[in-house]
This record gives sequence, structure tokens and C-alpha cells, in this order.
Amino acid sequence: SLEELNAELDAITQQRDALLEERNLLEEENEEMLVQFGLFKEDMDRTDQELETLRADRTVWEKTAHEFEQELVETRKSLDIVTSSLKGEADEALTALESVKNQL
Repeated sequence: SLEELNAELDAITQQRDALLEERNLLEEENEEMLVQFGLFKEDMDRTDQELETLRADRTVWEKTAHEFEQELVETRKSLDIVTSSLKGEADEALTALESVKNQL
């Protein structure tokens, strides 16, 4: 009957409208996810750049630390030489003083 066909057509139309609405919602979610992914990708790229900068800085710091360590080793060697020389001079001076004291 015509009423049954109209009812069936209305049901199909409502089902189609519901499917179209669901598709629209899914498209909106998809667009939002793409935007979020783009923002996430930008954050990742920025983080990667910061990481590269930190790695470069670390390399410079390690080189500088090594240079300072070498300088410290050389300074200690020089200090040992000066200390040894001063000790020798002090020993000679004490020996000379002892000699003078013994002569008096």
C-alpha cells in the first residue's frame, strides 16, 4: 500500500539522514585529529631541534672540559716543579743556616 511505502521511504530517509550526520561528525573529528597531528608534529620538530642544539652544546662543553682538564694537569706539573725547586732551595738554606750555627 501507499502508506506502507511512504513509511518505508520515511524510515530510509531518516536512516540516510542519520548516516549523513554520522559522516559529518566523523569528518569533523578527522579534521580535528589532523590539526592535532599537525600541532604534535610541530612540537616534535621543535623538540628535535632543541635536542640537536643541546647535543651541539654538550659537544662544546665536553671539549672545553677536556681543555680545562689538560690545563689543570699542566698547571699541576708546573706546581710540582716549583714546589720541588722551592723545597730544594729551602733545604739548602736550612743546611747553610745549620752550618753557620755550628760555626758559631
